[in-house]
Amino acid sequence: MRVLLVFLLVSFIPIFLVAQTTWEQLPAHNSENVEILHTDDNRFIGSMKYPPTLLESQDQGQSWNEIGTTATLNRIPLINVDRDGNYLLLLDDGMYKWIPGAIGLQKFIDLDSGERWNAIGPLANGNIIVGEISSLHLYDENGMLLRSDNSFGRIQNLMTTDGDEHYVFQGNPFGNIIKINSDVEILKRGPAGELYTSDKFIYADGRFYGSREYSDDGFTWQDYGNGVNGIVTILDNGDIHLVGDCAYSNTSNLCDEVYISRDRGETFQFAGNLDFEFLLPSSGSVNFRSDTHVGSVAIGQRGVMLYDNGRNYFSEDGISDWRLLGQEVGAAFAFSVEASSKENLIVRADKDNYKVTDSDTANTDH
Repeated sequence: MRVLLVFLLVSFIPIFLVAQTTWEQLPAHNSENVEILHTDDNRFIGSMKYPPTLLESQDQGQSWNEIGTTATLNRIPLINVDRDGNYLLLLDDGMYKWIPGAIGLQKFIDLDSGERWNAIGPLANGNIIVGEISSLHLYDENGMLLRSDNSFGRIQNLMTTDGDEHYVFQGNPFGNIIKINSDVEILKRGPAGELYTSDKFIYADGRFYGSREYSDDGFTWQDYGNGVNGIVTILDNGDIHLVGDCAYSNTSNLCDEVYISRDRGETFQFAGNLDFEFLLPSSGSVNFRSDTHVGSVAIGQRGVMLYDNGRNYFSEDGISDWRLLGQEVGAAFAFSVEASSKENLIVRADKDNYKVTDSDTANTDH
């Protein structure tokens, strides 16, 4: 039996031997653009879906490193940074912690995956506020539950500050702001139904900015000068950058106008048009104000990155010469042998694909 087996192996060797074999590395296929989930001064956090992987970039999206993998990424992860600089990630089944420089996520708080957990608010004292539909839960820095309050309406956003006053945006789609303290005690309620709470809000230098209005206290709001509205970015030089105005268009979901404010949103000046098509996720039913996939981030003194469902554009002045970063990662469904013919064989090694070519390839019909 052993003699027969050896004979069979030897008899098949000529079939696979080639005289002039050449290995050529191919571009990754089934790859996808990283979808940006969170930005700050130190890094970007992004994800890809196949396989479900979280990544980080420390060079504004030029390159990405893996943070960790998860079983699923059915929901868009919510991310915030605690007082120690660690990242808190609200995933499908709970809250995880990622310590910069480490590989892998640590399960921090086990949450019922059947509930909708929709906000993270790290506090200066180390505690963490977590939002759940119409409730707020206060946890200590070790993940122990301290207090719960279910007297809120539909929570759309939670904005915590470095002090003892924080803001809950409730209502869908219109509602109000509630001011709370670090013990989740209500300090003040704004007038109901007067604010579009599904908006995206930014808080900088004591002022709130939405897509169409600003406020110094969260309760009295003023429309932007010139009646503009759109995607707002606070530039490092203090100017307000706005891409619009497509928020209320019923005929097009194309954003192509750029405005700049040098007086904290009180007036805006038209600065130019985008030189690429920046589209909202869908026309009519979904817009950038409530869609986590679309947003912007300041880079440098005047630079801006716009990200739109995995497409990332960058301009050094936020107005012209936009370039698509297009950083592709992964090879979603690549396994072992990919394709073959009598002339070529494409094989896979780790995450790279190679084509084996030979001018004198033996007959492989066997």
